[in-house]
Amino acid sequence: MQHTIFYKCPDYPALFIFFPTLCHSVSAPPFLAHGIDRKDAINNILLVLGFNAFDGFSVFMPFLIFEVGKAGRDGLRLPLREEVRRVLGDDGEVGFTAVREMPLMWSTMYEVLRMQALVPL
Repeated sequence: MQHTIFYKCPDYPALFIFFPTLCHSVSAPPFLAHGIDRKDAINNILLVLGFNAFDGFSVFMPFLIFEVGKAGRDGLRLPLREEVRRVLGDDGEVGFTAVREMPLMWSTMYEVLRMQALVPL
């Protein structure tokens, strides 16, 4: 049976190669026991991770903006703005590494996730 990769992302082949090095259990017996070959297992996992990341971010971002706005200018927005400008500077690139250098941003995201849990506990 011929399977088609639905992603048109030019980085998908690199991600497809990298993922098994990160997750060795892709070729583990549970997949093989159900007749799913390694290539299909990797494609399925990447598809689920992609949808979860997109959906999680789409749901989480409005909650984050709402809670930061609700906290007020002097309460949270001004210190967050100063932290972001300090870390990114004029030409900074926003990414996971930059966010890790922003303790207030990091704790704000975790606090909003605690208050507005995407998955009820």
